[in-house]
Amino acid sequence: MRFFYLISFFLINFDAMSGEAETGALNKFPIAKKVPFEMVQHGDTRTDNYYWLRDDSRSSEALLAHLSEENRYTDQWFQLGQNYKAEILKELLDQIPEEEISITFYNGKAGYFSKMFRGNEHPIYFQKFGASEKVIFDPNAKAHGKQYYEAGIIEPSPSNARLALYEDMDGRRRFAIRIISLSSNNEPEDLITGTSGNVVWSSDSDHFFYVKKDPITLIANSVYLHRIGTSQEKDKLIFQEKDQEFDISISRSASTEYLLINSESTDSNEYYFINLSKREATPRLFLKRKAKHLYYLEHYENSFYLRSNLDAPNFKLLAAKDYKELREDAFEEIVPHRKDTYLKDFLVTRKFFITEVYKDGLPAIAVRVKGKAKEKFVDMPGDTYSVSLMGTKYLDYNKDSFYFRYSSLNQVPTIFQFDSKKLKKQIVWEKQVPNFNSADYVVLREFYRSRDGTQVPASLVMKKGSNSKNPILFYGYGSYGLNSEAEFRETIIPLLKRGFVFCILHVRGGGELGRDWYENGRMHKKLNTFYDFNDGVEEIIARGFGAPDKIFAMGGSAGGLLMGAIANLEPSLYKGIIASVPFMDVLTTMSDPSIPLTTFEYDEWGDPSIAEDYFYIKSYSPYDNIKRQAYPAMYVSSSLFDSQVQYFEPAKYVAKLREYNESAEPILLRMNMIGGHSGGSGSINALSEIAEEQSFLFRVIGNLVK
Repeated sequence: MRFFYLISFFLINFDAMSGEAETGALNKFPIAKKVPFEMVQHGDTRTDNYYWLRDDSRSSEALLAHLSEENRYTDQWFQLGQNYKAEILKELLDQIPEEEISITFYNGKAGYFSKMFRGNEHPIYFQKFGASEKVIFDPNAKAHGKQYYEAGIIEPSPSNARLALYEDMDGRRRFAIRIISLSSNNEPEDLITGTSGNVVWSSDSDHFFYVKKDPITLIANSVYLHRIGTSQEKDKLIFQEKDQEFDISISRSASTEYLLINSESTDSNEYYFINLSKREATPRLFLKRKAKHLYYLEHYENSFYLRSNLDAPNFKLLAAKDYKELREDAFEEIVPHRKDTYLKDFLVTRKFFITEVYKDGLPAIAVRVKGKAKEKFVDMPGDTYSVSLMGTKYLDYNKDSFYFRYSSLNQVPTIFQFDSKKLKKQIVWEKQVPNFNSADYVVLREFYRSRDGTQVPASLVMKKGSNSKNPILFYGYGSYGLNSEAEFRETIIPLLKRGFVFCILHVRGGGELGRDWYENGRMHKKLNTFYDFNDGVEEIIARGFGAPDKIFAMGGSAGGLLMGAIANLEPSLYKGIIASVPFMDVLTTMSDPSIPLTTFEYDEWGDPSIAEDYFYIKSYSPYDNIKRQAYPAMYVSSSLFDSQVQYFEPAKYVAKLREYNESAEPILLRMNMIGGHSGGSGSINALSEIAEEQSFLFRVIGNLVK
């Protein structure tokens, strides 16, 4: 074992919570019994007094009693003051149109789309032929009577006779795949359990491929072939990944000819492919994995195309027209590597290459004629915005047009169709947001200097007339190379209407400024993420965009780790912090390979069995670095069945933070007893959770009203 544990018998003690309604006073927060639990690695001993809060069965009476008391205390805190939750929730619900229809994608002659009706928790899915349409799946009916239910990824078979979708019954993302007959033969529904939710149909529509997850680690590690009408036990194993640092995903190529199997870690991957018309074929390796090489594969017509970072940190686009003998040196370069431009995605049509890129932290879409080096960029309005290509599901290879999605912090999401030949775009779909006027708000893009001299971008939105007296909410993520997009967020409208400035800090660890931006915010450079955030807060405030005594911050998951780190480093900066499903106990979690997804994350955070990694993680892990100081108000949320960040991390964090906190500010834990990484199921539940977060902000500030 990498380390050993010493644990003694434990008990739990709560302060009495009786008399809440009668006294009208806030009772003492729940106090968990301290039980010394020693962990020894590399000659270093850590004592975790709240380790007992981990119960993998999630059934311990002591644990459930503690979490129940935490929720009761949080409820009481909101009840004993001005609670804005109901008002905010009503506003959020009023922003939902009576009916919202999605854009349609086509599978042959059949079209598929969804309708979301105000008051429903889930969208309803439709199939249409010409002007005729019918309901093919209503998640609201399936969810009725269930504490948790989510469904998604509608995949019709090539014949349009069957539909594949995934279902999640507890939030653990152990998806069941349900096959529904769309014909009139009333065939029974197939149900495949323990999957990632990925489905790729074979050409005959009688078989499909799926990915199975390890039941303990939840890593997707094997591909199976299922025949309609047979039991799951008879499914054929097609491919298996034995390295626990790699995770499998599958997709159907844009040409519809191939199943693409991607086995990927943080730093490297490899693809296998199978001809879907020859489902019994053995998967063929495209390019063997090697350290620091990532590539992403597609197939159009007679060629494979790959976006590769081989000797190209910001990626380049290559073509393999002759793939009988696959060699790295045999590929044709389509889009070269550029130091100042990150190549994020691409599409191919009969005559054009379309690329989605990032330059200076801003997304852009470029179009180039095949065989030509010159590219033309699609004009985008505004100084900061979000743009992304719509997937191959919405692409017709033989046509000159493609679709992309656009929004900004004050512009609603809009889908454009772009004619590559005429270089013209037209709106084909626009989100309706009642009671919102974009002209009331100003969007700005700023750059600030972090403490090591790095220029970091920030995106802001605020009501016209805002100044240095307004409260301000900072948001950040900064991990996995994922971008914090400057996109429209209808959920912050109640904040903006009441005078909040909203600011995204695009800190290192994300991917906004290319692969180097990510590399300089992970592993042994993770501290840069936290320094970038705190330095950004100070600089944005110094420029007069918000009040120094009304500074708030929020982040979720790895962004929750960011919240814990900035609170430890400079707690006096903040009036309050929201940490959603936060990754707080990095060192303990990464030291235990039995915890779901841990081994897959070694390349992001480090492997504590290596001394250098261990001590670096220990230097910033929020739980290990809590100290006796005055902390700001904290609202921490989690879900008991979260598969990404285990519930016990935020539960332990709150218990320890209260022990060390020297301020009188509230430290709240909201534990969703039924739910996963995204909280409870359904849109209304999600908005209710957001309303409570915002109510927390208003409560901490005081009587902030319209």
